[in-house]
Order: sequence, then C-alpha cells, then structure tokens
Amino acid sequence: AAPYIKVVEVRRDPWEAKLELAVRSADGSLTRRVVKAKQDQELSNLTSNPAYEGWWITELSIEPKYIELNKHGLLQQGEEIGGNSDAIYREMIRETIKEHFRKQAKLTSKNIKVLSLFFIDKVENFLGEGVNNHDANGQFVQWFDELFHEERAKSQQWQALFADEPADLRRGYFSVLKGKRGAADTFQDTAGTTKADDDAYDLIMRDKARLLDQSEPVCFIFSHSALREGWDNPNVFQICTLREMGAEVERRQTIGRGLRLPVTKTPDGFERVGDRSIAQLTVVANESYQAFAKSLQTEYEKSGVEIGRVRPQEFSKIPLIEEHIESDGREFFGYERSTSLYQALESSGLIKDGKITDAYQPNQLGFDLTKHIPDFYWSYEDIIIEYIGRSSIERYVKPQSKRKARKLNKELFASPEFEEFWRAISRRTTYRVTVERTRLIASAVKAIKDAATIQPLRIKVTRAGVKILRGGTKAAETGQRSVSLKGAYDLPDIITQLQEATSLTRKTIIDILLDSGRLSEFIANPNDFIQMVKGRLQAVLAEIVIEGIQYERVGGYVYELRELQKDGQEEKDRFLDQMYKLQNPEKSDFDYVVYESEPERQFAELLDSREDIKLFMKLPAKFK
Repeated sequence: AAPYIKVVEVRRDPWEAKLELAVRSADGSLTRRVVKAKQDQELSNLTSNPAYEGWWITELSIEPKYIELNKHGLLQQGEEIGGNSDAIYREMIRETIKEHFRKQAKLTSKNIKVLSLFFIDKVENFLGEGVNNHDANGQFVQWFDELFHEERAKSQQWQALFADEPADLRRGYFSVLKGKRGAADTFQDTAGTTKADDDAYDLIMRDKARLLDQSEPVCFIFSHSALREGWDNPNVFQICTLREMGAEVERRQTIGRGLRLPVTKTPDGFERVGDRSIAQLTVVANESYQAFAKSLQTEYEKSGVEIGRVRPQEFSKIPLIEEHIESDGREFFGYERSTSLYQALESSGLIKDGKITDAYQPNQLGFDLTKHIPDFYWSYEDIIIEYIGRSSIERYVKPQSKRKARKLNKELFASPEFEEFWRAISRRTTYRVTVERTRLIASAVKAIKDAATIQPLRIKVTRAGVKILRGGTKAAETGQRSVSLKGAYDLPDIITQLQEATSLTRKTIIDILLDSGRLSEFIANPNDFIQMVKGRLQAVLAEIVIEGIQYERVGGYVYELRELQKDGQEEKDRFLDQMYKLQNPEKSDFDYVVYESEPERQFAELLDSREDIKLFMKLPAKFK
C-alpha cells in the first residue's frame, strides 16, 4: 500500500508543498503532521519514516495547484493517497484468521495450539465504547467477529475446530483500558493487581501454560504496546500489525514475539518442535514483502546483527571431498580457504561489502560460477551457491505467494509396483548384522595389499650459486639431493585412529595390519598410510554389513496406508525453495518432493530422471 500523503497547499516563492505525512516522533510513535517539502526531497528524510523511502515530488504547479509524485503521479491540492487504511486493515484481519485456521487444522493432530497476535494502533479501536474484553465493541472487534464467521463457514473442518463464538476466542491486553466516552480511563497496571479484566491479564501475562493448552479457547490476542515488556509465547504463529511500522526497531521487536520454536503438549509436559515445516512465523504487514524484508534487514544491521550478508568465514564448514582431505585429518574448508573464496567472489564483482550484487545470478541460463573462482573450488560449485543463498534474508522472510500446496497422486497407491513396495516396508521390523571375523580380516588384508604403494616422505635439497654482476644478480643451480625423513618424527597412534573410524576391536585391527605386510610404509609415511587403510577398511565393512544384515518383523504393528496418506497431507504446504518439482509426477505420491538439503534435492532429481526407477517417495517423519 502507498504511504499516507495529503496535499494541504502548493505555493511558490519559494516553491514548496505543504504535505500531511505520517512522521515518526522521538519515542518511535507515528503521528500525522504537516511538513514542507521541496521538489526532489526524499520524504523519508523529512519524516524519519522508512515507509516513504524512495518517494519524492517531481513537479510542483499552482495553475492548477497540484504535485506530481514519482511513484504515484498527479495529486491535486486537498487530495490524499494511502488513507484507505480501514479497507486494508480489514483484509489483514481476514488474512490472519484464514492463516490461523489453516495452521491449526494442520497442527491439531500434533497437539500444538496455534496463537495469533494483533498489534493495533489505538486502544479504542478494540474497546470502542466498552471498558473490558466482555463489552469491547471497537472497529477491530466488529470486523474480527464478522470475518471470523465468514471464514469459518467456508470449511466444515474449520467449523468443527472453532465451534466457539469469536468473543470467546479473542482477548485484549492493554496497559490502559479506555473507559466509556465521558468517563475516566480505567488503568490496568503491569502487576495485574487491579480487578478490571484480571482474567485476561492472568491468562496472557502470567499463565502461559494454560494459554498453550488446547482446552483453553483463547487463541487470538490483541495488544497495543504492553507486550513489549518481555512477553513472548512460543506458539505465536501469526502476527498482524494493524498500524504503520515506524520505529527503527519495530519490525525486529514485533517478529521477536513469534521467533520461538513452538511447543507440543506431551504426557511429560511441553516439548520443543524443530520441524521447519511447522516452525514458521507468518507476518501480515501493511507494506510490501520487499519493503518489509529490506526494512527488517536494516533494523538488524543497526543493532549489530549480520543478516543478509556474506561473511568471510561463511564457507568454513563446507566439507572437503576425499581427495582434498589433508594429512592432518582436517575435513572442512576452514577459515583460510573460506576467506580466499570470499576474496575471489568479491574481486569478481559477485559480492560487494558482503552483499550479493546483480552480477550473481545462479539461476540464470549460462551463469557459471567456476569462471569467477580458483579451480580448487570448482568441485564445490553447488554447495557454494547453497551457502551464499543461506546468507540472503529472502531465505528467512518469504512472501506467502511462494508457498504451494502439494497435489496428492492418488493413482500411485493403486499401482502394482506400490502394492509390492508397501507390503515389503509397512510392517515394523528389527535388524541385526552378522559379521564373520575371519572373512572380514581376509577381505581387509586383500584390499590393503591391492592398494597403491605409499611413497615415503622425502625432502629435496637444492644447491645454487648466485653471481652479482653489473646487470644484476644471476643464479644457477649447482646441484640437488633428496633425503628420506624416515624415523625423523613421532609416529601417531594408528590403532586408536583406525578404531575410532571403524569401531573394530584393537585385536582385529592389529591382525589386519600385521597380515597386510605393509607396516614399513606406515613408518615411512604415517599419515598417508592411515588414510589409505581407513578408506579400505570402511569400504570392506560397508560391503560385509550389507550382505550380513537380517530383518525380522515385529508382530502386531503395521503402518497403515491411510496413515501414510494422512501424514503426507499434513506436510503438503511448503515454500517452493524447500521442494523439488517432479518432471515425472506419476513416479511419486506428490507432485513436489520436500527436501532438507541440497544433496537430498539432487538425489530426488536423479531418481526423477532415471528411466529404471519406477517409484520413489520421501516417507513422513512418523514412519519409523
């Protein structure tokens, strides 16, 4: 929505316009004031209100009297834009109710209660002529009750979930409760010692456990500013801001009320839920998604929190591929490699001061990251792109339009391939692994003997002569020799290192090393020898374990097909950046596959593309 702008007067000598704008006060609150604006003056600088960022006057006229705004066009003296807040706020309330219904329908089976929080501009918009929650009749209350009935009527499931009247489901808590017109205000102190509206105070500010219980009907909370005093609740899934966000920290403080891992009620009490498909906060704000994300990032940066920025250490935790693992056993990039990669990205113009530039377009046809980074990093192109994506604020703040409902492929469940597949896995099983020691030793010894020779560590010494002539210095090599380093260093504990890597007993490892006949290579080059043996042992173990695993069915438990469909449906709504769209949707139970990491996405893409794969699916988390 456009910010509020009203043209009060246009005049010359000097050329300027008097505009009524929403100006931010020193305390962060917004009030409408008349300010003088000249042509090309940024209105955000006149108001200290980021809502006006990018807005200015491009033309002033007194015959007739009007101004022209760069983002709107002509506006006559006396006209206004952005003043239709009633219609906008009404739709924001509707959207919050719809999102609340959708989320509660999804989470009821998980015993998670959903809460929605409304921040309003004026207390009287909730209370109206009332003095407490029972007789509140303000504009927001009237709209909420009306829209609640409208949206509930659209679904039988919603009617069953929310059978109570809306007045029983909403509560307001304000530091000041307005009295009836003409009467004194009723003050609600922060200690909750007054009698008026004590029940609402106890429920919202003190008894958070009761508020989280599904037997407690209250799930919609209205507040003005009192909740800033330290209140938070882990199950706030929706926040609706029925006011302009003007203060420098208001977006950060507002979403802070919902940035908590939600909890589910169990026989042992409340437990945190870390599932990404559940732990999502929806903010219904009176500004565009882009403006909200940009302003939120600015607020975080001013508070000293780096978000939406690539840091020099960003890539330190990227795991090294096997041929890059060093002799000291380091398995990640580390700070030095991360910094080197960061500098390469910066020098190539893909990032500047940690921010991604327009030149970085990984999804654009023809973009090749390897042209901008040293050849060492070429094998890591996909994961580097993933890590850069993690630093974008758009990864955490997403428009609702990017969320999509997956479509169930009912025909799959009737196919012969699925029936055979389901008979094999639907029963709960246990397994045990049988490993024959003599066979393990023999296979490991053969694998080690077949490995390439480990060259001993040597140092090369070069002797050179240097002549100083009138034209400068001249050097020439006069000889060289190489020296073996065998015995010039302490040997590492090979038995312990191999035991930690394979979980084999010390005796088994000792027998394998002795029978291999290659221990002299360990003395000559210990680190390379340990890496070679470790790799061979792990490969042999993997092969033997696969052959020796035996499954046994556990009687009395079958994961029913209806459970599979029900559990899959519970996760059907996801954001597009968490799902892979199948090119062959007939192969799986949904047209999108949910993934948690880039390797998982690549695996789904591989299965989708292979002609010999007729059926695959990602089983729900409950399938164990």
